[in-house]
Amino acid sequence: MRKLAIAVAAVAGISALVALCSSAPQKAHSSPGLEMSVVGPGVEAVGDEFDVDVNVSQADSGYTGYQAYLSWDMSMLAYVDPPGVTYTGLGSMVLDATPWVVADGVRFGSARVSGYSYATGTAARVRLKCIGTGTSPLHLVSLVEDPAYGTKLGGPPGVPTWLVDDEVTCLSGADSDGDGCSEYQEAFGAPLPYPGSTCASPAACYSDSNWYDFYDVAIPAMPDPIPNGPRDHAVAMDDVLGVLFYVGTFDGDGGSPNANGVAYDVDKDADTVKDGQDYDRSPSLVPNPPWDAGPPSGAVAMDDVLVVLAQVGLSCVGPP
Repeated sequence: MRKLAIAVAAVAGISALVALCSSAPQKAHSSPGLEMSVVGPGVEAVGDEFDVDVNVSQADSGYTGYQAYLSWDMSMLAYVDPPGVTYTGLGSMVLDATPWVVADGVRFGSARVSGYSYATGTAARVRLKCIGTGTSPLHLVSLVEDPAYGTKLGGPPGVPTWLVDDEVTCLSGADSDGDGCSEYQEAFGAPLPYPGSTCASPAACYSDSNWYDFYDVAIPAMPDPIPNGPRDHAVAMDDVLGVLFYVGTFDGDGGSPNANGVAYDVDKDADTVKDGQDYDRSPSLVPNPPWDAGPPSGAVAMDDVLVVLAQVGLSCVGPP
C-alpha cells in the first residue's frame, strides 16, 4: 500500500489553522470574571466516539470549584460510560462528584479542599458517541434554566459565571456520489488526510453530491485497448501521472489516440462512461477551495494536471 503524504505546505498550513480555530476556546468577555466553555470536535461520523472538553476559560476572580450540567440532543448523541466524565484535576480540584446522567445530558462537578484557583484550561472531558445524523448543541445549562444544578464556577459572591456553548455535527459514513469518500470524509472539519481537512469553511468544501471534486483516478493508465487500473480512494503521484497520460484527449475525438495511445471516447472498462472523463476535471468554482476539482471540461489538459497535483496526499482510505 502506498504511503500517504501531506499534500503541500499550503494544505497543511491551512488545515492546522482551521484545527486551531475550531478547537481553542475563545475568551468571550473582556471584563474581570469567570467563564466556562464547552469545546466539541466540530464534525464526527455516525458510530464514532469522541471527547467534549468542559473548560474554565476565564478565571480573573478565582474559584473554589465548579458544577457543570452539559446537555445535548439525545436523538443524535449518546453518553459513553466508561469513560463517561474524566476529571483533569485543574486548579487542584480534587473532590470529584460522581457524574449524574439525566434525561438530556450529564451533571458533574469538582472542588478544591481550600482556597481559590485562577487556573484555566480543561476541567473535565465527557465521552459521547454519534448515533444519528444532524447537528446537536453541546449546551452548558445555566442557573437560570436550572437554579439547583445549572453550571457555575464557585467564585466570590456576586461574580457571575459566563457560559459558552458549542455544537457537533454527526454525518453519515455513506458515499452518495460514489467517489470513494463518505459524507463525513468530505465535510469541513474532517481530520487529515481526508479531503474535508483542507476546507476553509463549511461553504467552501467538498460535497458528497459531486463525484468529480475528489481527484482520484483509475491507475495505472494503460494504452488502448488495455483496461486502466482501479481507483484506490487516494490521490498520489500515480494519479498525477494518470492524468498526464491522458493530456491531449478530448470529448468527441472519436477514439483517435494521443501520443500515449489513449483516447477520450473509448470505454475500455465498459462502465458506460468515456474513459477520458475519468481523468477530466476543471479548476474549482467559487466558493470552493482552490484545490477542489470542478466538473469535467470536455478535454484533458495541463490545467487538469495542476488540479490533481494540488490534492496529492489526500485520502479516503479507511473508516468511515
